[in-house]
Amino acid sequence: MTEQQPIQQTPATPAKGKSNRKWVIIGIIAVVVIGAGGWLGYSHVHGNQVVAAQIKEARQLVMFNPLATGPASKKLKAALPKVGETTTDQMLISRVKGKHLDTLIAAAKRELKTTTAAQMSKQGDLLDATTSKLTKLTSDKNFPKDNQAKIDSLQALAKTFKAKGDAVGYNVAVAGLQDIAGETTTYIAAKTKAQKAREAAKAEEAKQLAEAKKKGTYPSLGMLRGDMANGIGVIPMQIMPDGPADNAGFSTDWSDSSVITAIDGQKVSASILGSHSMQSVLQGIPLGKTVTVKFLDGSSTKVHLNLTQNEAAKADYDDLPDPGTDDDTDINFGVDGYNIGQKHNNKEIGLVITAIDSDGSVGGTDLAEGDVICRIDGYYVGTTADVDKILYNYSEGDTVTVDYVTADGHLKSTDVDLTD
Repeated sequence: MTEQQPIQQTPATPAKGKSNRKWVIIGIIAVVVIGAGGWLGYSHVHGNQVVAAQIKEARQLVMFNPLATGPASKKLKAALPKVGETTTDQMLISRVKGKHLDTLIAAAKRELKTTTAAQMSKQGDLLDATTSKLTKLTSDKNFPKDNQAKIDSLQALAKTFKAKGDAVGYNVAVAGLQDIAGETTTYIAAKTKAQKAREAAKAEEAKQLAEAKKKGTYPSLGMLRGDMANGIGVIPMQIMPDGPADNAGFSTDWSDSSVITAIDGQKVSASILGSHSMQSVLQGIPLGKTVTVKFLDGSSTKVHLNLTQNEAAKADYDDLPDPGTDDDTDINFGVDGYNIGQKHNNKEIGLVITAIDSDGSVGGTDLAEGDVICRIDGYYVGTTADVDKILYNYSEGDTVTVDYVTADGHLKSTDVDLTD
């Protein structure tokens, strides 16, 4: 029997067309998978960018905005980071659930629009009322003028914020104007009250001064005084011991440092007559006050007015030198003049020189026309008759001291040798 050989089969070769289709399918699947992955990746990145932008918008919309008080605004605020909190946008996206962010932002915008409109209207009413109040305040005599610039600035700001529809800025400007109105009201009220108190005190003082004038209890310096020529002031003629003038160191010396020109800041040009008289000035000062007395040479001193006029009138003074009544003198003094017309303590003080006889006693001395002779050896002079009475007691060759006021208003003295 013949042994059979195994039949060898050659493997069938796949058809070429089927193989190509397989790889095509695989390629398509790969493209789809890759494309889907890329699209998903793009969508994820794009979505994150959109949400990040929305969060930024939400921050700008409600963070630190005093008008963001509605429900949607509160939800946005709750999602945003608190002061000092460390966070990331990814954490915030997770916290607020981005798919709801658009809705919250839109709702917050609607709330803010309504709130802003209401605030603009409210602040407009407040601005009108405050402006009306400020108008009245600025017309008050006690209105502080420095506040006007502040008011003008805030009113300009309010106008700008109103035009922009900025309710927050509008609110701040109006609040500033309200503050100024309140402060100004308080200031004016306080100043007015103080003025009324001062006026009441002044009225009471005037009442007391009038009573003192009537009763003679107004203050006195404690001295006999004389008017100086040309209204330059008043000079002490005699000073009461231990009186205000004596305690302050007043002097009867014939010098500019003795002539009183002002008391308590008020001019003194005479003793009794006129609004600038010493008597008138003292009648306007309360008893017991310490005042400043100024003198012709520019010096000044403090004087405590603790003496009444009635008390001063009772004081004993040395008698003023009296030359007597006889005017039959052989002395040729050599001056013509006229009485200056001012009286004090029944003594006329001042003989204005109108002419000088060169052959007389005065010829060749420092005396000149226009000077006012006031004293001769301590005797007060008012007229040429006074001069003759004084000189009756002197002889040729005697020397007398003449106290006078120069034409330009200063006190001087000169010695005169008497001739017949």
